[in-house]
Amino acid sequence: MSSINLLDTTNVQRTPFSSRASTVSEIQTTPGIFTFNLTWDDLNDSTLKPKISSPMSSFYLVRNPRYTNQGKFLKLSDFLAIGKDKGLSGVMIIIENAAFMAKSLGIDIVGSVTTALIDAGYDNQTTKEVMIQSKDSNVLVKLKQQRTKCKLVYTLPSDIGDASASSLVDMKKFADAVVVDKTSVFPTSKNFILRQTSLVKDLQAAGLAVYAQVFQNEFVSQPWDFFGDETVEINNYVQLVNISGIITDFPRTVRRYKKKLLYRFRKGHAQLHAVCSGWLPCTVTPEHYCPAASSGANADTGCIRRDGATASSCCVKKYVWWCLRGRPNSWRATF
Repeated sequence: MSSINLLDTTNVQRTPFSSRASTVSEIQTTPGIFTFNLTWDDLNDSTLKPKISSPMSSFYLVRNPRYTNQGKFLKLSDFLAIGKDKGLSGVMIIIENAAFMAKSLGIDIVGSVTTALIDAGYDNQTTKEVMIQSKDSNVLVKLKQQRTKCKLVYTLPSDIGDASASSLVDMKKFADAVVVDKTSVFPTSKNFILRQTSLVKDLQAAGLAVYAQVFQNEFVSQPWDFFGDETVEINNYVQLVNISGIITDFPRTVRRYKKKLLYRFRKGHAQLHAVCSGWLPCTVTPEHYCPAASSGANADTGCIRRDGATASSCCVKKYVWWCLRGRPNSWRATF
């Protein structure tokens, strides 16, 4: 499940357990019904069902409504068994709220995960990669001290534009890789990309693999610069950013992209080119400019400068020309 709060991931509000709501300030400011409020027998109650997440429901986009409550709850041991039996390269375990569980519930979540991995036989094999992700550096430090064989992945805070040299050195001490959100790579305003940061490049230069999250197929989940196309977005992170990997809700989309090799030049095959980041704001009429953005124009390109980033008008012309040529009558533009 994507959340410890069952209100987000199940139909619990329509079950007898709906009265178990509580407010846990260490987790969130609003009331919730949390997994630790129920026993394993409660979770297997016939009335309680998991629920497919629909992060774009505010746009009335609901994922697979026919199968909204299909599925079942799994113990970590069951999950690890599936990961070992299937043709997968490995598994990732995300640890959250470890400090709260240790202090308030007396649960050593790090120890529990380590024991489960050993019991499942992941400690004495090399064919399956095990990654443990957490935004709590103390969790990763503890695992590092235990000399774990797992790949440790640190989740960076949202919307950070860069990382200092000292922070890169510190992260390298306890992490093998980091996870960044997409807006830390391509900051946006009104869903228009402003620029591409150097964050991924800096992290990789420090010896850290970088994974971006979360990629989705709903067209409203991508910045306008990517034409509402999930494959164009993936391609930009591969070609322009050279991202180490991506975290997605739709693995089949990524598998299709890799299988078709759209990012490589092959004679006689189509190649998908990356979109210049920050070009689309140049086409926006003045009344749609971000109020916080500068209204000064660049004399060389005639484009609006935003947050220190300028998109070239020649880049705009290039991609409008490409769209006109490839998809007749789909664009109308005058420069």
